[in-house]
Amino acid sequence: MLFDSGNDAIKRGLSLSTLRHEIIADNIANVSTPSYRRKDVSFKGMMQDRMSGDLSLSVTDRRHIGFSSENINKNLFINYPQDTIVNANDNNVEMDTEVVNMSGNIGYYNALATIINKKFKITKDVISGRGA
Repeated sequence: MLFDSGNDAIKRGLSLSTLRHEIIADNIANVSTPSYRRKDVSFKGMMQDRMSGDLSLSVTDRRHIGFSSENINKNLFINYPQDTIVNANDNNVEMDTEVVNMSGNIGYYNALATIINKKFKITKDVISGRGA
């Protein structure tokens, strides 16, 4: 149970949530920067891509670089939404939107962290003989 595929999905979710947090924080930090364009992460698309088997690569030569979550280019998942209102300084960051996005992302991250912590607690209890 400790090393099941669900843990991989949770690990990916935590990693993607961390990336989204960094992007939102960058937007907030640049709320007053002239001509700054807000960034976002296609979170649902990222999770679908990561969860599907379509991204697996065949390594047919020892010199090939294998695919893993550690060597993926995170910039591929960052987009620049064009559907937002541009301020007088040509900046399109809306603080209220960013705060709402940050709040939702924190909730998602905390939910995943709670799940993984419970799984580790169950495993620890089983190993120590307290589990069912």
